[in-house]
Amino acid sequence: MPVGAEHVAAIASFDALLQRRRELQENSRLENSLADFFREAWRVLEPETSLSWSWHFEYLSEWLMMISSGEFKHRYPEKLGIIFNCPPRGGKSSLVTITWPVWDWINHPTRRFLCASYSGPLANDHNIKRQRLVDSGWFQSRWGTRFHWGVRKQVEHCENNRTGAFVATSVDGRSTGFGGDFDIGDDLLKATDAYSEPARETTNAWIDSSFTTQRLNNPVTGAFVHISQRLADSDPTGHLLERYPNKFVHIVIKREAEEDEVYEFPISARVYHRPKGDVLDAERCPPQVLAELKRNSREWAGQQQQQPAPSSGIIFQPDWWHYYRSSDRLPNFDQVAISVDCAFKSAAHNDYVSIQKWGAVGPRSYLLDCNTEHLGYTATKVAIKAMNAHGRRASVILIEDKANGSAVVEELRREDLGASVIAVNPEGGKESRAYAASADCEAGNVFLPEDAPWLSELLHIAAHFPAVKHDDCVDAMTQFLNWRRTKMLRLPLLDYYERQQAQALGLAEVLRCEWTDELGRTMILEWDDLRHLWVDPKTDATYPPGDEEAEGRG
Repeated sequence: MPVGAEHVAAIASFDALLQRRRELQENSRLENSLADFFREAWRVLEPETSLSWSWHFEYLSEWLMMISSGEFKHRYPEKLGIIFNCPPRGGKSSLVTITWPVWDWINHPTRRFLCASYSGPLANDHNIKRQRLVDSGWFQSRWGTRFHWGVRKQVEHCENNRTGAFVATSVDGRSTGFGGDFDIGDDLLKATDAYSEPARETTNAWIDSSFTTQRLNNPVTGAFVHISQRLADSDPTGHLLERYPNKFVHIVIKREAEEDEVYEFPISARVYHRPKGDVLDAERCPPQVLAELKRNSREWAGQQQQQPAPSSGIIFQPDWWHYYRSSDRLPNFDQVAISVDCAFKSAAHNDYVSIQKWGAVGPRSYLLDCNTEHLGYTATKVAIKAMNAHGRRASVILIEDKANGSAVVEELRREDLGASVIAVNPEGGKESRAYAASADCEAGNVFLPEDAPWLSELLHIAAHFPAVKHDDCVDAMTQFLNWRRTKMLRLPLLDYYERQQAQALGLAEVLRCEWTDELGRTMILEWDDLRHLWVDPKTDATYPPGDEEAEGRG
């Protein structure tokens, strides 16, 4: 051996030991962190697509790790499992349905997973990806000695030599007699079937008969994991929460945080503060994409925000509303009004301030704009004036004479807004006012902008009212509708007789105008409050209020 060869060989051996030590440390890191494992596995599952990392992957991973370790059942022995509701196209299936079972096999190769989806092809595709991840060079070089495939390796059913198995099943296929240590339900209802009651009933019946506790090998240690986007009030999530109350840990992740949120991680105890307005996966969902998603209010409410509109409401029924689009040509309104429901303080734990602009024509009411947020006294005044300055100006501003509304009324009356500021003293309770206003809604006389970004939240609150935490937008709505019915659209006959009596007592003047006809004859016309027409008292001839010759001569 040449001089120095021993030294070179020793260095090479030491480098090899260091490299092996680093590999073992890396493997240990991945074995003990599903989130880290998922980052690496993504390159195998989606080699052409970059992963936009998000805090919620780490959050979901810790819950799944609790199930794998047995800590979940130890901490929540009465629970059947976990329901995750997350927006679509965010990697939820890749993490929960595909990666987690493979990661679990590293330390528990005897585990059996029953994995279901709404269709056989989708469930089989998930199984194929699980097999591909196990077969990858990346996985085999690290954990290939832990287990290998058994004699059964099919698309829908594959087993390893340690009795572990991945079995794919579906709602639309034959029910399997196979049970699982952990059962995963991934999108059990197809999005296009969300509004089909028979499809929902079929899916929910399948869950009850073929995918409940009898499919767990050991109900004491086993668990269900359901992951989906919300599609309807009676979708699988809604069905499970109703049929098995308090039996699931329910985790909801919205596309956009509607208020400040706090998430406590179950293993690390890390606390994540998500601010209001934060957008999940913002890189793939920039403002222009977000705005487009919000144009479809029903899908935005359910699939993105996990708040599906219920098929029926408590007071306000979802099918009562009529809709228009912002691009539609709206009628010439008889009156435009702003309705304000105030709050006591702007602190986040208090109620919101809701400011709405309404247009009224005949019996119909059009909600033109809505702004609901935490506002203090000064900010409330600024927001009211800003809404009035945008679009059609209001002639009336209705403000509830409670909370800081009284001060807002007094302050705005001192300013020249070109509108009457009216303090409204609501009669009765919230529910009685809602029932009174519901008559206009049921008659189909309330029109909402279907492409407004705030509509989904309003529909959700209206359908669940009064069983909601924050009902301010409903209060603002009922305040306008009830005021309009009792004040703005008083019975014409009552107005007529009141005016006739006042004129007879000399307390009111008769509105008259002078008009010359085409023959040069001059006559005096009087305004008829009952018929809303100009009338010649001598001949009883009538002229509409829009008559160009009659107008302007009073």
